[in-house]
Amino acid sequence: MIYRNYSYTYLVGCLFLLITFTCIWFKKRLKKQYDYTQEIIKNNERTIGQYFIQIQELKDRETRTSIEKDLVKEKLEHEITLLIEENRALQQEYRNSGMEILNAIRNHKICVHNLTNKEKEAIFSMMDFMYNGYVSCLKEKYALTNKTLLLPILIKMGFSTEELSYAFDCELEAIWKRKQRLKEKLGLNKNENLENFLIFKLKNVHKTAFRQT
Repeated sequence: MIYRNYSYTYLVGCLFLLITFTCIWFKKRLKKQYDYTQEIIKNNERTIGQYFIQIQELKDRETRTSIEKDLVKEKLEHEITLLIEENRALQQEYRNSGMEILNAIRNHKICVHNLTNKEKEAIFSMMDFMYNGYVSCLKEKYALTNKTLLLPILIKMGFSTEELSYAFDCELEAIWKRKQRLKEKLGLNKNENLENFLIFKLKNVHKTAFRQT
């Protein structure tokens, strides 16, 4: 009997260590990917700015012939187009990492409280892109902060109450209280359904708000 208890304890300990190691590895990989992507985007933006300056300088010079100016200008504009396209691709990859983080939350690999600010921003960027300024509307129209944005986002993405309790590492009753506070922030009355508002009704609201910005 003692041997069985020891074996069970050992198995649980090994499982806990495996889960912990997986979570740490996953977070380090996302951070490294984010930093690398952001550095490339910043470098590209600096280069684009330098190219625009060179184009302006070409327009101001009188020593070069018209043909020389046109050739250099064409080359610079081509380089700018390539860099802009590269940035778009990198930003798309960044948004994909936001979906990857959401999937990790849904699969209980990581909890909301352990997310870094960079990981949260990846989720916000992905949601704004996929749903036409959804997060921007929640911030601007309802004054939600980064701390309170994740609950409506997870609801929008179809998380059940039980999945939310795993995501926020709390009891079901605590999720119910969070939802009630969110309803107050959104100006909903007791009879209005929070999930219905976030998933369907807010769609028209945030599209209008996004067009006006």
